[in-house]
Amino acid sequence: MSILNSYLTQIQEGYILTDKSFTVDLQKFENGESKILLIDGISGSGKSTLGKKLAKKYKCKLWQSDFPCLSEQDKHDPVKCFQEKYRKIKKSNQRYIVEGVMVHFSCLDGWHPKLTPFFNEIKYDPIIVVGASILITMYRYYKQSDQEFWKFIRNFLKFGRYYSEEMGPYRFFVKKRLSIKGADVKSYKI
Repeated sequence: MSILNSYLTQIQEGYILTDKSFTVDLQKFENGESKILLIDGISGSGKSTLGKKLAKKYKCKLWQSDFPCLSEQDKHDPVKCFQEKYRKIKKSNQRYIVEGVMVHFSCLDGWHPKLTPFFNEIKYDPIIVVGASILITMYRYYKQSDQEFWKFIRNFLKFGRYYSEEMGPYRFFVKKRLSIKGADVKSYKI
């Protein structure tokens, strides 16, 4: 359990320059035992970039699940929409990389104190958890935005609150995923 404690400590809010990422059961995707690879992490951690890179490497489809459904009706319940789309790709014959914060949000009922049954559907899927700090994610958001630097800085507190709100369910999901008996956890260099 020391590896579990080590990684949970490193992917926490306030950890300034972390780049610690890890995999759970990645070999199941690489050897074809599983046709789905999940990529999870907080917003701005680099999931999309990694997903594109791995989809090309493994010659498989990429599903960016942060925006699972685009119709107005589906936008009212993105969690349900994500779950339905996930179930469809699970039944398909194609290999997929599924990346986005919906991976952890769709598995948590408010995120605490209990898991929803959907977690049981994905708990054995291989996963890459991308670690990043608030400073790294803020810098990535700034690079992608069209805001002036000082305006972006003024939004720091708002962003900090959002980051803090997302970290709770993210850490809870990661802890539950790592607690699955027999999970093969390894560090991962992005």
